[in-house]
Amino acid sequence: MQYKLESINSASIYSSTRIVIIEDVLQQLTRITKTIKSVFHKDSSSESTKLSNPSQHLQYEIFRFDGEVNMSNSITLKKQLFNIISNKKSILLDMTKLNFIDSSGIATLIEGLHKAQSSGLKFVIVGASNLPLKMLELSQLDKVFTLFNSIQEVKF
Repeated sequence: MQYKLESINSASIYSSTRIVIIEDVLQQLTRITKTIKSVFHKDSSSESTKLSNPSQHLQYEIFRFDGEVNMSNSITLKKQLFNIISNKKSILLDMTKLNFIDSSGIATLIEGLHKAQSSGLKFVIVGASNLPLKMLELSQLDKVFTLFNSIQEVKF
């Protein structure tokens, strides 16, 4: 009995391997998204960044961003958000001037949302657009956070 070795098209192996990897990553992202939704969606109802001092509006503290939120300033943001929540105020994040947010900034927002919800407070985002909005959409957190286009849309 003779065996014949046939050449294998390396492009087809590469393509099918890449597809398997992509499918695996998508499944993992779906699981992560479901976990985030189940934890945070209980209620159906940078040095280059200036994190402004919050201003008060009835039961909300309005927190305005300018520039970027990244690893170098997300800890400061977290402290400021937690301070507002400890003062029993709901948070309105104004992202109209935010140009960029990285994964550490997203993680800070998730922590803030969780802390606010566990304290019975609201945590809303206003004016997210461009890259920050894309980050929220890609991670499907736009379905977890309460988003508004403008402050006028928020019912105080």
